[in-house]
Amino acid sequence: MNQRIQLASLDDQRNAEARETVRQRISWPANLTPANVTYHSRGHALLLGSERDTRQAARILQGRGLASLTLLFTAPNAADVDQEVTDSDLLAATEILMTQALTRGQAEKLHISGHLGMFKAMLDGDEPLDLARALIQREAFDLILDLNTTPCLPVELPPPGYVVMQWQNVEQRSDTLDDFVGLVGEFDKPRYFQVNSDLCAHSTSGNIGCTRCLDVCPADAISSIKGRIESHIEIDPFLCQGVGSCTSACPTGAIEFRLPETRRQQDTLSAWLSAYREAGGQAPVLRFITHDSQDAERAAGVVPAGHVIDAPLEELGAAGHDQWLTALASGAAEVRIQLHPNMPARLSAFFDRPGCSSACIAERLGP
Repeated sequence: MNQRIQLASLDDQRNAEARETVRQRISWPANLTPANVTYHSRGHALLLGSERDTRQAARILQGRGLASLTLLFTAPNAADVDQEVTDSDLLAATEILMTQALTRGQAEKLHISGHLGMFKAMLDGDEPLDLARALIQREAFDLILDLNTTPCLPVELPPPGYVVMQWQNVEQRSDTLDDFVGLVGEFDKPRYFQVNSDLCAHSTSGNIGCTRCLDVCPADAISSIKGRIESHIEIDPFLCQGVGSCTSACPTGAIEFRLPETRRQQDTLSAWLSAYREAGGQAPVLRFITHDSQDAERAAGVVPAGHVIDAPLEELGAAGHDQWLTALASGAAEVRIQLHPNMPARLSAFFDRPGCSSACIAERLGP
């Protein structure tokens, strides 16, 4: 993000010793448990897909602790597929279950929303139909297994409780169904973020301004809420999965990641870089990397160069402009972000987009 480092001129052993001094003196802040949200799932499951696939899945799921199984046929049966069980046997095994077939037009109007314990399935139209109330006389479904080629809920990161699976993928079938039946009970999840509306640049004088967080959230957990005059940003804690792309994209620091908190991260980065130079280290490179990527490097025997100091994160998006610029202002010669192949596409696109990061600011500041 600043001047490129000439690695050949560095004393790697000396830098590695300085880095070890930093690790021994100052720990990366622990993830103090923030406020939680709680999901309550009683096990009323909705299965979406072709009749053959949903009946095959239901046959395996029966008797495994789910309160009810409702089959919604949203796609035609695939042609020329090897059948593990005959259609007559499938019908016999699942005839007691609640089923409903949708026409192509009805399937196109199917709207899914919600999260584990509170999924709404609506048929939109002049007179919307609530399928949970119509089929099982309940307020909502608790969990959904989507077996369609194209999921009914078109979101990059589906909400907790919404499981997408291709029935023909035999290798993942058993594990996926095991995980699905485990989604019954009470589950807690952290509230990953907090929003400071006073800093938010989303709306001013009734005009919409910044929409960066809305554009990059892969879980569609962020909404623009219209008020009497101004609009404001809200993050649904039940949909948010802590990817952190919003806090990386936010130009004003209005969205703050809580695991750990931004201020504690900044203080630690400054202390690290100060201790590194006091110990004789040169040209420090601050690298933001996920715990999983660190573990993969260790398993592969990869040892970073001595001047590379790793800041471990649950998700890369947990550190944004504030942390990147703090590192540069505290003496880092470079700031690097270790990308990985499992990143959500929207977060990858954000990091790859020209002008998205503090690199542009750092280049303009000069050496």
